[in-house]
Amino acid sequence: MTDFLQVATATKGREEAEKLAGSVVTARLAAGARIVGPVVSVFWHQGEFGTGEERQLLFKTRADRYADLRSHLPMVTRSADRGARALPGRAPAGWSGAGGLVKCQGSGWSLPPACSP
Repeated sequence: MTDFLQVATATKGREEAEKLAGSVVTARLAAGARIVGPVVSVFWHQGEFGTGEERQLLFKTRADRYADLRSHLPMVTRSADRGARALPGRAPAGWSGAGGLVKCQGSGWSLPPACSP
């Protein structure tokens, strides 16, 4: 069974988020991306308290694509303050990794075969 991940990162603005999401999906490193926000972040950074507005990106991908996806992200999204975190997940019931990143059996929906590495 294929292991799936949700990879989360963040950008400062909407335009940057859309450009990054488009780049990752067209490179077939993720089945899709969700842009959430604007969101307000509350954090400690370099010993100081701060707040800021950003867009959160959530990518849906396979575990075996994580290293390539992470390498594809610009350095700013990989930095300690922005991060790129992968959360393990399972495909919903009736889903499999056959024929692409994900395929819903019985519904006819699937990603193009080109999504497979």
